[in-house]
Amino acid sequence: MRTLHSILAAAALAVAGFEATVQAQEKPEEKPPANIWQAAEKGDIEAIKGFLAKDNKIDDQNKDGYSILHIAVRSGQAAVAEFALANGADINLRSNSKKTPLHYTAQYNQLALAKLLVAAKADLAAKDKKGRTALDLATGEAKLEMAQYLRDAGVMSKNDEAAAESIFVAAKIGSIDAIKKHLEAGVDVNAKNKGGYTALHLAAKKGHV
Repeated sequence: MRTLHSILAAAALAVAGFEATVQAQEKPEEKPPANIWQAAEKGDIEAIKGFLAKDNKIDDQNKDGYSILHIAVRSGQAAVAEFALANGADINLRSNSKKTPLHYTAQYNQLALAKLLVAAKADLAAKDKKGRTALDLATGEAKLEMAQYLRDAGVMSKNDEAAAESIFVAAKIGSIDAIKKHLEAGVDVNAKNKGGYTALHLAAKKGHV
């Protein structure tokens, strides 16, 4: 004769089995990546290798101009980014909006990937369609660490470049007040113009020192 305990135990097992069956039925079967860019977004390096073994190249771009390196840095897939770079991906390839992978690390606040690209010699002066550098995209309180890192790495913003140019003009005309304001604003006194001259050199050439 079955005891109450055994009946309850059997009922519990039946319920658990039913719930597991329902969950299995409700969970959709994950489809494999349809293309190399989906594989990059998912972080599926084996799938990427499969696509490369067929028709794809490492720098193939989708309709938005994204290569797998662009997508990897946008979505935080560090392993995919490292794989792409190790296999010859163009670190400065432009998307349709003329953004390089470094631009996207700033836009999506992917600091570790920004460090990876800077170490791999990404173009720090690259500008997108709107003339923005990566630093210009690192705006907002959430990106303070990113912005500071990019500045320390040597990336300039549009405003920095404009200020750097204007200090040379101030030096040529001997405007001490203007030069002081530039320095107070943080413009690098040792910055050089396209001719390789600092503001001090230009001031000296014009007899202002």
